Amino acid sequence: MAFHEAGHVAMIFWRRESLHERRIVLHSDRYGGAFEVSLYESDESDLMVLISGHMAQLLAMGVVP
Repeated sequence: MAFHEAGHVAMIFWRRESLHERRIVLHSDRYGGAFEVSLYESDESDLMVLISGHMAQLLAMGVVP
């Protein structure tokens, strides 16, 4: 989980965006952890930050996509 969250932060840092302008909104369901992001309302920056968490997880496991 730490690699996943670090991936999001690294992408925000790499894009030279302010961490203070970002906010985390979690919509949990009764199983404890799913959240939905409307891709149609997201711009390129949001999508890059969204996918970077999963990419960091894969790289930490040794999987090169």
